Amino acid sequence: MSSGEEAPPVILADRREQASSPAILSILGRAVEITELEFGDYAFFGVDHHSKPIQIGIEYKKVRSLTGDIESGRANWQLAGMLHAYDRSWVIINRQGVRVGTEGLLEYMAGRSRDGKVVWKSSGFMYHSLCAWDTARQEMGVLVKWVESDREVARTILSLYDSYQTPMPAPLVKPPDPFMFGEATMLERVALALSGTREHPLLGPKRAIAAAKHFGSIAEMVNASVSEWRGIEGFGSVVSKGVVAEIHKRWDKRAL
Repeated sequence: MSSGEEAPPVILADRREQASSPAILSILGRAVEITELEFGDYAFFGVDHHSKPIQIGIEYKKVRSLTGDIESGRANWQLAGMLHAYDRSWVIINRQGVRVGTEGLLEYMAGRSRDGKVVWKSSGFMYHSLCAWDTARQEMGVLVKWVESDREVARTILSLYDSYQTPMPAPLVKPPDPFMFGEATMLERVALALSGTREHPLLGPKRAIAAAKHFGSIAEMVNASVSEWRGIEGFGSVVSKGVVAEIHKRWDKRAL
């Protein structure tokens, strides 16, 4: 690269994307550095509106794989890890080749008939269930962007990269609902991060929100006893003991 040439952006891409999304990597070109990411498919560094360095993570999903991951619980496990690992978490959802059928079920493009007509196959997954999942993720602090093609996925990643390289304007109006912002949002993130592992999940979104509403601060949540966790609706003995054990593994309570 010559001295006058501007350096390309550095966007980290998980190694698995080489097999699953080669078209997107091809479009991103020199902007990408292949590596191994514990959570998310893409990541990069940027700044917030205070010029403080932050790390942004992006999970990329096609609708067909997303619905399967929602049903298996894998999607919630992945996003819990994203919220724990990154300062800003995004999900880009590609709805190319998907439509809503007459009964409200999602249908996938399965190919074409001999006369060239598109053949659609029902997924068995309701469109309103996908919308509900989308809304719940955004309430947890995950930002969601819907796109229509691989090219739009790549453009969105580059656009997000550009937007986080300079300080964003601070909000002009203070949000009216304190539970959706500030400390409450951090409580939700900590609660959702206590989801355990894919094989041994502890919390789902409902319990995470219930825990965030129950405790007054992160310190109170992290220092709570098993009996205090059992006092939250939906938390039995096994879940409460598991959460407390997970807290002891993840956090140094003296720092709170």
